[in-house]
Amino acid sequence: MDSGDHSRGGATKRIGIFAGGKVGYSIVGKLLTYAPESIFALVTDTEAPPAGLDIPEGCETRHWRDQDEGEIADWLRLEQLDVIILAWWPHLLRGAVLNAAPVILNTHPSLLPYCRGKDPNFWAIVESAPYGVTLHHVNAAIDAGEIAFQKEIPVSWSDTGGTLYQKALSGIVTLFEEALPTIVHGTIPRIPQTEGGSLHYRSQLEPASVIDLDAPTTARDVLNHLRARTFPPHPACRFSDGNDVYEVRVTINKLP
Repeated sequence: MDSGDHSRGGATKRIGIFAGGKVGYSIVGKLLTYAPESIFALVTDTEAPPAGLDIPEGCETRHWRDQDEGEIADWLRLEQLDVIILAWWPHLLRGAVLNAAPVILNTHPSLLPYCRGKDPNFWAIVESAPYGVTLHHVNAAIDAGEIAFQKEIPVSWSDTGGTLYQKALSGIVTLFEEALPTIVHGTIPRIPQTEGGSLHYRSQLEPASVIDLDAPTTARDVLNHLRARTFPPHPACRFSDGNDVYEVRVTINKLP
């Protein structure tokens, strides 16, 4: 964190936010509470922000699907933003939007560089990788930008893909709230990602969810796959026996 004056109010940065879903609007709410005068642009994935968000008069709101990316980029540049925050934003940014502010931060539900890309709650368990939440700088590569802030989330045998996802939802809001003084007033860190880690695409999830009954493996590996894909009501792991296909989930409880 920056060591300068992080007192509440007196925001020194002009901030824009791309907000998606409940988590995204929770992040908007945190910024509105801490420094409403710092928000100058809000891009929504829904046609209107949820009721109860008190958007300042100086903040213009636009709906992503109503304009093309070139129009959005031109508008953001006119706002002379210092920081853009992608708050649980579901769309990839391309082209001119990536240059619309000196700093663009993305929220990602993994402890980068581990589990870049899609379904990190699944792959963290399957790969026995550290898990957590990260605010990172955006570049043209997938989740490859420098790390600004991150927090590790412990993983136990009782965790599933579902529980890790829920922990990330609350964890990213907490991380953002803790980082707010630096985001609004200070110098945002740029920590290069370490070597290693992993990158996954959505197309890898289904093949990794198939259990081969006759393949050599370990009980650890099977249990990890089963609990990683235990996330109702989403599909689970499956296996075939003859002409029949079965779906399987698992519950693991630690004994006292």
